Amino acid sequence: MSLEMVEKLSAFHDGELGLDETSRLRRALADDADARALLESFDQIDDAVREAFDAELDQPVPLALARTVRSSFRARKRRDIGTTVVRWVGPMAAAIAIVVVGHFYSQFRTEEALAQQQAQIAALTDKAVQDALEHALSGSEVTLADHKLAGAVSITPTRTYKSETQHWCREFVEEVMVDGEKTVRFGLACRENDGEWRRVETRLEGNQTPPVGHSL
Repeated sequence: MSLEMVEKLSAFHDGELGLDETSRLRRALADDADARALLESFDQIDDAVREAFDAELDQPVPLALARTVRSSFRARKRRDIGTTVVRWVGPMAAAIAIVVVGHFYSQFRTEEALAQQQAQIAALTDKAVQDALEHALSGSEVTLADHKLAGAVSITPTRTYKSETQHWCREFVEEVMVDGEKTVRFGLACRENDGEWRRVETRLEGNQTPPVGHSL
């Protein structure tokens, strides 16, 4: 197959030919099985790429990568026949790269946002525990909410103990609501000499084991 035919097939596939050239090429394709096969391979590769990566195309992509792909498509120059046969590989490789890198970039941002949200919820929970155990009576619920996080934490002290080391310890129910999903846990914390309540046990269900000492 001639260099000129490869160039025309690539341009035809990309929609770059004028009406006259398109008509002439269609007539030539009718008598050239090799040319038809090459053109069909272009379509098959496009379909395979779309099918493999279509789900990722909605993910956010860094602007610099998008500019690289556009530049690759615009930089079409005549080269030797070996380069010309695969002239579509450059833009296609760039397109695949933008999809793959965009996927990992989006995944990284998602994990980063999730980790940040978890850290903020943990801080909100700790503040609610400190407030509830220090000031609330048993059976009284203390709730702290953060609308930016779409989350809220409720702490309800249930029982109070004095351990054999003379530390006050309190059992409590912890309810954490994030994005409409609620998690209920049961905790036990004891008050340190500096006034800080230190969590010593957390369970997803069931009662805590009271520390040895007096129960109130």
